[in-house]
Amino acid sequence: FLFPYAYRSNGIGKLIGKPVPGTGTAVWWETQIDPTIVFGIPMIATIGKEGRPTENLQINPDIDV
Repeated sequence: FLFPYAYRSNGIGKLIGKPVPGTGTAVWWETQIDPTIVFGIPMIATIGKEGRPTENLQINPDIDV
């Protein structure tokens, strides 16, 4: 998500593909005593040029394929 967001925000060119949902949150993965149990703890969000977190900010391509 962050690459197409930055590409569009900086006016580099057109986006080609499918819509991408915003998932701009960094996660800390924690393994338990039983190594088959792993869970993620959201740690930090990225803030876009709009001044809001990029989580749930969908990027729609210029050309949908």
